[in-house]
Amino acid sequence: MSKKMLVVSPRDFVLISHFHRHPDGNVTITVFSDDQYQHLRPEDKNRAIRGGCHIGGWYYQKLSETQTRATLILELDLKGSLPQWVIKAANTEQGSQLFKLPE
Repeated sequence: MSKKMLVVSPRDFVLISHFHRHPDGNVTITVFSDDQYQHLRPEDKNRAIRGGCHIGGWYYQKLSETQTRATLILELDLKGSLPQWVIKAANTEQGSQLFKLPE
C-alpha cells in the first residue's frame, strides 16, 4: 500500500519595500503588498498562487560592534488552503532568511 503524496501549490508575492537607516545605526526594512501592482508576475505556465503581505519587515538593532538583534514582523495571507504542518514549517524557516546589510 502506498501513501498519498501531498502537493502544495507554489506561492508568489509582489512586495513593495522601504529601507531606512536610523541616525543611531539601527535599520528598518518594511515590506507590504499593494493591489495596484498585483498584475506584475513572470510569464509562467505553472502559475503560482498570488499571496499577500499585509505588513512585514525586519528591524536590525545594533547591540555591540559584533552583535545585532534582528526582529522579524510578518503578517502574510498565503491564500488558498494549506495543511497546518506546511504553515508551521514555513513559519519556522522565516527567521533564518537573514541577509548582510550594505555598509
